[in-house]
Amino acid sequence: MGKLARAVGIAATVGALIAAAACGSSDSGSTERSSSGSTESSTASTTSDGAGESGSGDAGSGDAACTTQGISDAKEIHLGAWAPRSGPLAGIGSSPGDGADLAFQEMNEKGGINGYTIKYTMVDDGADPTRTVGAARTLWNEDKVFALFMPYGSGPNNAAKQFILDNNVLTLFPYANSDIFFPAGQPVPPYVFGWYPPYWALVAQLSDYLVNEHQVKKVAVLHTIDDYGKAGQKGVEDAAKRLGIEVVADIGYDSSETNYAPLGRKVADSGADAVFAWAIPGATNIIKAAEEAGYSGLWAVQSGLFGKYAEDQMASTPSLADRTYLSNFQLMRNDGDPDVAAFIERFVAKYPKADPDLAVQGWSEALVLEQAIKAATDGGDPLTCQSLTDALQSLSGVTVGAAVDVGYSADSHFGSSKGRVYVWDGKHYKSVTEFTTFPGME
Repeated sequence: MGKLARAVGIAATVGALIAAAACGSSDSGSTERSSSGSTESSTASTTSDGAGESGSGDAGSGDAACTTQGISDAKEIHLGAWAPRSGPLAGIGSSPGDGADLAFQEMNEKGGINGYTIKYTMVDDGADPTRTVGAARTLWNEDKVFALFMPYGSGPNNAAKQFILDNNVLTLFPYANSDIFFPAGQPVPPYVFGWYPPYWALVAQLSDYLVNEHQVKKVAVLHTIDDYGKAGQKGVEDAAKRLGIEVVADIGYDSSETNYAPLGRKVADSGADAVFAWAIPGATNIIKAAEEAGYSGLWAVQSGLFGKYAEDQMASTPSLADRTYLSNFQLMRNDGDPDVAAFIERFVAKYPKADPDLAVQGWSEALVLEQAIKAATDGGDPLTCQSLTDALQSLSGVTVGAAVDVGYSADSHFGSSKGRVYVWDGKHYKSVTEFTTFPGME
């Protein structure tokens, strides 16, 4: 298929957000479903509580075909995801999911997609991988969802990976490092479609920029000791070898750590020209502690360090201006577009406690899914797992919402392969490069 027309304007998005205070979703129209199964009225989404259950999940049949379930006689498509709707990372789980939910509600109000409407269920796993397989089982075996849509977290997705593959669960746009499902040299899982580029690709783009534009020779890496942080750590190591630069400090910490000053001191004492911060909880606190300890080099941060919560924290440390860079694979809010501004206005009115910058990602993913469903059903054929898979693999060059040049094929399910570098100016991020294909993804 040729390059699809741009359907909606520029939007802000995020890779994986820094830890945020729990965000409610008041006036969201969602159903709160407790583990006992009681419900209230709903519009497009429901939420439920994923019980604490671990393990690899039930073994699937091993058949190559995926199962078509979760589509009612009234042509309602039931999608689901796990996400941290409670706990310290609730802002990540609620805001992108609520953005997608609003998009689905707006599609439904217009009559759906070729007559198909969407119901979206989010199961709360608290971003705890030991609870994720239980959430996956609930969605697939009990709720009978058609597909997982935007399941959250590298650790949780890694925990549920075997269940997904064993049961051929159609899994769309995980909110996680794509290397979990698409490791180099391995066959592409036929029913898993990514959204994020590999984290090493984001690191590689930042590394090239810092070496070429700022002559960086020594780097340090600050990371959490979880799947997310370790992916960034490895990306820095690989980039250093490729570019011939030195990793002078590897500073890992547990995500529960709250004593930030010693970590900040390690950064300040590292002698690094640039520090890669690949962490979620505590990242801005450690960055601030490093600045207070005298660090004066550059920062290369993961794309979670923007959004209202993160940017408010960064703005409280003025010295970060013009020294902090990130690579992002989608357009950001301050690239500016009236359609994005209109969406954010609608979103804030409905979800006043959520982060609108993060919501734009869910909105964008919903818009790409809308195009795939339309392509699968334009000829009047019924939607099935296989027909949506085929339609997704026909998408090429999709630029819609915040998404830039998203596409899939039978051989590549990454989704995003281009990014650009931004610099923090003290209030906002502004672009310093154009979108280019990530190093190593050419």
